[in-house]
Amino acid sequence: MHQLANIMVEFVGSAEAAIESYFIALQRGPDEAGKMRQMLLCGRYCDLVQKREGEWRILERTVVYDWVEEQRPATFTEAERFGPRQPIGAPHPNDPAYKLSAL
Repeated sequence: MHQLANIMVEFVGSAEAAIESYFIALQRGPDEAGKMRQMLLCGRYCDLVQKREGEWRILERTVVYDWVEEQRPATFTEAERFGPRQPIGAPHPNDPAYKLSAL
């Protein structure tokens, strides 16, 4: 899971801008030995962007990590944890969002 939060844009002329965007990311998956790990990462993207042929593109990105925390991953399945709160998210093609594109 990856979320963007506060975003600050400072224009430098009409074709460049400096952008700082805060992020929160929760990463869960097995390590090299197969043990499930979960990390919470918080930080900022510091981007220099440029407008070329009418489109803004990232010219340079620096990822700044402000906080990293290893967490204990859940020991129960998602279905057990969420109980009656259904539907729950799932990988392709089983996530409810993929039904929207079939309309």
